Amino acid sequence: MATPTIKFNSFLEKEKLKNNGSNFADWFRNLRIVLTAGQLLNVLEAPLGDPPAETATNEAKAVYLTGKTQYSTVQCAILYGLESELQKRFENHDPHDIISELKTIFETHAAMESYDASEKFFNCRMEEGSSLVTRTS
Repeated sequence: MATPTIKFNSFLEKEKLKNNGSNFADWFRNLRIVLTAGQLLNVLEAPLGDPPAETATNEAKAVYLTGKTQYSTVQCAILYGLESELQKRFENHDPHDIISELKTIFETHAAMESYDASEKFFNCRMEEGSSLVTRTS
């Protein structure tokens, strides 16, 4: 069965992943949606692996070539969706490795920002003697 043709245009035309990773969660969610639609999400789950040996069956060689094409397509889509500094950094990486490293870099950053925001929220206190006023519309 042939893999459906996927049009990356909607993903690629959206905001690129910023060099500081501030939009990583949204960018990664959009990437997963597009890859799911194209039945290519598996590319992010594991590296392609080594090519089959010369003595491998034609079927094994064909499966590998199909996978290689899929990985190349996803790699190009990911690279196009990155700002230029990140593109340069990852241009020779496997799509699985790109995503793994981006997660390592930017998910930690996002978790820290979330923690800081939560801490500020939970440490907010009303001033003594002030009252809480609710408005009705």
